[in-house]
Amino acid sequence: MTKLSRQAHSGTGTWRDGLVVKLMVGKQGVVYRISPWIVLASLLLLGAGARTLASNQNTREQALKTRIAELEEEKRQAHTFLQRKEREKKQALALAQMRSEELWEELRARDQQMDQIWKVVGKHPSSSHSKTRRSLNSSRSRTHPLVLKRRYLELQKALHGDDGELKQLRTAAISYHKEQVRQARLALWNTQPTLWPCEGYFSSPFGYRIHPVLGYARFHSGCDIAASTGTPIYATAAGRITNADYLGGYGLAVTIDHGAGLSTLYGHCSAVCVKNGDYVRKGQLVANVGSTGMSTGPHCHYEVHQNGAQIDPAPFMQHRR
Repeated sequence: MTKLSRQAHSGTGTWRDGLVVKLMVGKQGVVYRISPWIVLASLLLLGAGARTLASNQNTREQALKTRIAELEEEKRQAHTFLQRKEREKKQALALAQMRSEELWEELRARDQQMDQIWKVVGKHPSSSHSKTRRSLNSSRSRTHPLVLKRRYLELQKALHGDDGELKQLRTAAISYHKEQVRQARLALWNTQPTLWPCEGYFSSPFGYRIHPVLGYARFHSGCDIAASTGTPIYATAAGRITNADYLGGYGLAVTIDHGAGLSTLYGHCSAVCVKNGDYVRKGQLVANVGSTGMSTGPHCHYEVHQNGAQIDPAPFMQHRR
């Protein structure tokens, strides 16, 4: 067994003699003498190493404290960030809910307008979006983010979609407009006195002339169409009969109110086929040519009145029956 021991010197030795170390290997011993300078240097190195180790340990502790402080700051910033994100999320959800409600109201108002237009322009086609509308209406009270997002997208699609129905509505509206224009033109044509009142020839124009009975110049408030007695007289425009009886010098006469300030008079008739208050169509038989009243022969005296004033009927006489 190996033994390590230190042998002290005699009293006369000094520290300069160094440190003696005896190493026993079995029964044999080996003595080593270590210089005191080496011992001193070793001690100094050990002290320097201990100080370096302590300094490094202190540095590591300071670094750990700094890192811990940084992590705490990052944690605080992350917490603040999460709080801000949570507030933004709540605000975004509130805005999404509000925008969804606005879109829903806009969609509902548009549907109502389209339904009203369909009622005007024609029959409403089979609605393909009623199920979607019910689904959207049932999800109005749900505020989950995914539900809100899906509902928002569906509302956007519903508002910007329905191209098929919009195309049908546009086509129906165009057809309705054309029909309205046609009917308006027809109504205007129907109430405009554009026909000749009877067959015959134009014998006396509107304006001043020598009166055939009185023999002096007198204003002629209409025009005369010479024809044989009994020739049919037709309404030159649709309207309401306001007179179907004798009317002074006009003899047996018929007057028709066409509306919009227009009226016509047919005088010197031999017979009338209508009575006061009747509504007549354009081209309907109303009387027959005669020579009643202040007249020198059978003819139809034809007048056009506009807002009560007698005007020249010639420009209105555009078509014969």
